[in-house]
Amino acid sequence: MIAVNGNFRARDGRRDQLVETVRSLGQRHAAGAARHDLDGTVHRALLDDLCAAGYHAAPIERWHGGGSHRLVDIVMAQAALAEYDAATALGIGMHLMVVGTESWAKTWPEWRRQQVLRSVAEQNALLNVLATEPMTGAPQGRTPPATALWPNGNGGWRLHGEKTYSTFAPVLTQAIVFCSIGDHSGDVGRVLVRMDDPAIAIEHTWDTVGMRATASHTVHFAGVPVSDADLLARAPFSRRASRPAMGPWFALPVAAAYLGIARASRDEAVLAARRPRAGQTEAAANETRRAHRRDRTATLRRRSHPRLSRGGSRR
Repeated sequence: MIAVNGNFRARDGRRDQLVETVRSLGQRHAAGAARHDLDGTVHRALLDDLCAAGYHAAPIERWHGGGSHRLVDIVMAQAALAEYDAATALGIGMHLMVVGTESWAKTWPEWRRQQVLRSVAEQNALLNVLATEPMTGAPQGRTPPATALWPNGNGGWRLHGEKTYSTFAPVLTQAIVFCSIGDHSGDVGRVLVRMDDPAIAIEHTWDTVGMRATASHTVHFAGVPVSDADLLARAPFSRRASRPAMGPWFALPVAAAYLGIARASRDEAVLAARRPRAGQTEAAANETRRAHRRDRTATLRRRSHPRLSRGGSRR
């Protein structure tokens, strides 16, 4: 059972349907995951089917065209998807972080929130927060971002800088960029930019085995025009302001993706243990399986009892 707002609910029909839909799509496209990892390309066939099923808009309220799903629903669906394609689960998880957080927290100007969320639900727009930089890494509150908005002299701004680990960069419609405000205020902000702007370039730097299909490349901003209306938030630089992506909608869907990886690894290990080795008799194969089961049981017991895992004894 799962705790939701203090209430324990054993089953939820809408959640079960979402999880089953995502699992079915993952199974259908599972054969393509390894190919896209080798190619370093986003698994568009799976991503397109997920969007067609409304998964990308699942956390958005119904009146904006979404599914009004809760965080717990997304977490369970993410784990199911990652069993078949972990890179796609992680990539769309970053998008779900953005729309889920804003649907829950409502920090943007109302007109902008309605515009962006409707573009997701009706036009399959995809978003991500771009915050990590090559010199400073992920925002930690020590140094303001080098990427900055500079006044253009005509009442607008120009965005200059670069961001690394930009998950799903080639397929993003818009990005929320964490940046400094270059007006001597000491402020930082989050600015919404369209990824098809000609002043934006994607450098293909990402080459991590097993996660190549997240396409988490480096994005360069060379004077991207920005208006005041594109500035979603600004605040004095501080540790709190420097972590724009931290929150439950970031941590839990990402953790769920790794849970899915663990489940798939477990299942593959069980299948491997059941296969007789070359030249092994059936009786020997059965003994090997029993040994694997005993080892797994002992491991689970140690993890359930911290004192045993430290070499202590139960009394």
